[in-house]
Amino acid sequence: MALELTAAMMAELVTEMADDPAPRSGTEAYEWVKFLLHGAGQTTCPICLTEIDLARKFPHPASVELDHILPSARGGRHTVGNLQLAHKYCNGSKCDERAIGYPSVEQAAFFLGRRTREVDEPGWMAPALGPADPASGPTIAQLRAAFKRDFPDFQPS
Repeated sequence: MALELTAAMMAELVTEMADDPAPRSGTEAYEWVKFLLHGAGQTTCPICLTEIDLARKFPHPASVELDHILPSARGGRHTVGNLQLAHKYCNGSKCDERAIGYPSVEQAAFFLGRRTREVDEPGWMAPALGPADPASGPTIAQLRAAFKRDFPDFQPS
């Protein structure tokens, strides 16, 4: 019964967000959907396979965002089935790409210029960031090297 209520609540919140072509972090509906997805059991980022911590806040690169499984730029919709939680840096690295549609995860990673880790869910790619403490996630140096971007140095919250 609780799962049905959660699904109904999520559907209502996602419908509320659908009026906005680009739902923004910080709105009440957006934050509730993040909270409900986490409460429903999504505690790992499907892109980097490390733990999601809702306590991390924007602009920290490990803060949590809603990610469209099929990117909205490629026709993905604001529906419960097309949303998942992802770290800010992971979502940014994925951009408007998705591994689904390539013959294999390895080929997707090759064409998208990324290395992969083994994942349980076919179709997902994960950047290989090297060893990192799972509790804290990758370091800023690892992020800079992996994504060729200059992330500012953030202090832990």
